[in-house]
Amino acid sequence: MLNCKPSKVPIPAGFKAISATDAEHEQVKHEPYQAMVGALLYAATITRPDIAFATSLLARHASKWNSSHVHAAKNLLRYVKGTLDLSLTFDETSGQRTILGYADADWGGCLDTRQSTTGYVFQVFGGVVAWRSKRQPTTALSTMEAEYMSSSGAARQAAWLRQLLNDLGFRQDSPTMIYNDNTAAILLAKNPVNHDRAKHIDIIYHHIRDELRQGKIDLSYIPSAQNLADALTKALPEASHSRLSAKLGMTRQKSVTWADQQRLDEGEC
Repeated sequence: MLNCKPSKVPIPAGFKAISATDAEHEQVKHEPYQAMVGALLYAATITRPDIAFATSLLARHASKWNSSHVHAAKNLLRYVKGTLDLSLTFDETSGQRTILGYADADWGGCLDTRQSTTGYVFQVFGGVVAWRSKRQPTTALSTMEAEYMSSSGAARQAAWLRQLLNDLGFRQDSPTMIYNDNTAAILLAKNPVNHDRAKHIDIIYHHIRDELRQGKIDLSYIPSAQNLADALTKALPEASHSRLSAKLGMTRQKSVTWADQQRLDEGEC
């Protein structure tokens, strides 16, 4: 794949992440699929939130894969090849707020289990420092429920970030804002009543109500087109993916040659 043609999107158009049959797996079991996905997961976890959803999707089939999964993994490698110079950067203009979060969910996105995908991303002083793309452990009965569970996961991440910054001397007096593009989920969190649409939701997800009541977080609506977490829940068209990747702080950096590094070490530049 060193000389492959770069791809413009992490996931190929029309890819359906469906479990492989035994016969399909037998045909391609010699392919190093697990090694490819493992290497991509490392990058997605450390520095590449723009490929977090794609790698999470492919990792669901790491025990048994078919030719379409291998093709999708190679497409993701082609995307990485074309974006090797992308780096996470801090945005000085948006660095005035200490912590800022975005949460989103893709309802029933898993074609095998019909479970939804949670996605959230957090900026600290203008730079993305935490993100996640993961299939939800339970099946949501509505978009509202999926978004509510996603926001609850983001609230737990916000609590950890707030405690970390407090330990570092950055006292968090104001609530941490978390944006979501589902008004019903926001209202459910802010109006803790037991009704038919919420009484079956696992108690762990109602932790978000305690965080709201204590003033540690706040929820606000944001359109889907501006929600950074949208890139962590579903495959997007090229234009949308590029736009959200840029908003995540993924910018192209000038490569530093060995000669440049030598001059830097010697204090010449």
